[in-house]
Parts: sequence; C-alpha cells; structure tokens
Amino acid sequence: MRTRRSATPVPGFPRPGRAADPGQPDADADAATAAGSVGPILGLERLDAMGPRRALNTRVSVDLLERYARLLAGLRGDRLQTSMTEVVHALLHAGPRTQDELRVLIRDWRRARDADL
Repeated sequence: MRTRRSATPVPGFPRPGRAADPGQPDADADAATAAGSVGPILGLERLDAMGPRRALNTRVSVDLLERYARLLAGLRGDRLQTSMTEVVHALLHAGPRTQDELRVLIRDWRRARDADL
C-alpha cells in the first residue's frame, strides 16, 4: 500500500531526496512556516484536524501501554469514544513547549526508567 506524500515540508526534517545540512536552516520549511501553513514549531496551539500526518514508528513499554489501555477502557465505559492515536496526539500536544522543558522531562523519564532496574 502506498501513501500520498504531502507537498508541505516538515520543519526540522530534510526534504525527500535532499541531504540535510545541519548548519543551514531548511528554506522551504521556513517559507511554509512564514506562510502559516505549518505554524511555529514551539507553542503550536491550533492543529489542523485534516492536516498532513506522518507515521511514528516506536516501541512502547508493556507497562505504559497497559496503563493507557486501562484508561481507554474506562473512557469507553463513560461513552467517550477515542483511540490510542488520539491519546498520543493529546499527550504530544500537551507536552513540553521549550527545549528546557523537554530536557527536564527526558531526565525525569530516565530517572523513573532506571529506578525500575
């Protein structure tokens, strides 16, 4: 199955077929952001529900996945229909807005993860 590629460049990612130069900003991404089609990378408040999507292939610990599965089951009992995808989107949207906030979050996660060893 093939998916359609979005014509809108994603800020921070090289365009397909082009090597990224870490020292140079992506001019196409900057133009898209300036045009308002993508929004600022940090502080994004409004999301386009029909906007382009990207696959996020990641592995999640069984404990975390089970915790969220229980939470989702409870929401279904309250007649709120949702999905794990919507939960991940909500978590990412509510997450850190600055590099400093992300740094703290990562350090906290590592401490929690390593405490279980």
